Amino acid sequence: MARTRPHGSKPAISIVIPVFNEERNIAAMYRALSSVEECMPEYSFQIIFVDDGSADRTWEAVAKLAGAHADVEGIRFTRNFGKEAALEAGFRAAEGDAVIALDGDLQHPPELIPELVAAWQEGNDIVGTRHRNKTHSNIFMRFSSFVFYRLLNYVSDTPIEPGSSDFCLVSRRVADQLNAFPEKQKFHRILTHWVGFRSVSIPYMAGERQGGASVYTPRKLFSLARRAIISSSTLPMTLIFLLGCALALFGGMLTGGLMLYKYFVDWEYIGGAALLAAFIIFNNGLLFIAFGIMSLYQAATYREVQNRPSYIIEKRV
Repeated sequence: MARTRPHGSKPAISIVIPVFNEERNIAAMYRALSSVEECMPEYSFQIIFVDDGSADRTWEAVAKLAGAHADVEGIRFTRNFGKEAALEAGFRAAEGDAVIALDGDLQHPPELIPELVAAWQEGNDIVGTRHRNKTHSNIFMRFSSFVFYRLLNYVSDTPIEPGSSDFCLVSRRVADQLNAFPEKQKFHRILTHWVGFRSVSIPYMAGERQGGASVYTPRKLFSLARRAIISSSTLPMTLIFLLGCALALFGGMLTGGLMLYKYFVDWEYIGGAALLAAFIIFNNGLLFIAFGIMSLYQAATYREVQNRPSYIIEKRV
């Protein structure tokens, strides 16, 4: 079924903003977006705030804006389901010819939106962004970000550029593909590249947080990294199998070597404890091989359960 444009016949841009305890930033975000709208009169805008179960007065601020401005819509979750769920809900509600996702704390600069739209108009279905500055003053946060991108790009089937963020634009057809994915453990930063349409990346300088505090605790960062790796790679399962092969080979060679030395060179020098330790290594290797083989079948089942499309058609003639 064809979608209707949100506001008239102009090309429409939908802006999805996940927010969690951002009551101090809602009005400031809308003012910044209004300035962008004034600079782009040839487009109509749909602004969607997705309240991810905030405990403060975020929803009241969103509802007030929605009541006063026709271009603002609000979605509120019953509880905190996480940013990826908020992005999914926003993408499903978006009706524009292009959909832009950005954070609600103004660290993703709204003034970059015209540049994203210009890149889209040049034929790019995906316009990503990457920050050029160190957005985290905390040494732990910078280190964990570095480790995350290195690890993810090592194991993932779809590598992403270090510094990439959720601040991006996708065309209508990419948004429709993302909405069609039935899987629950989505990680949009990877999925937007997995679909395989023409893309470009734009660097930007991240702004200072305007109000409130970051909600990304080490626990949430770990959960996000776990979701990203699990949703994009089966390599950890393969590594279990390879580790088992290596252990079995080493344990078998060690056991055989010790037995040959004990029975043909020096019976007294090699004790039973050494042989037992070598056999345990060999046996553990066999167990890891068994677990690895089961993991390979589980990986195949996992891919089927994800139920992603086998291919995506860009054009038809």
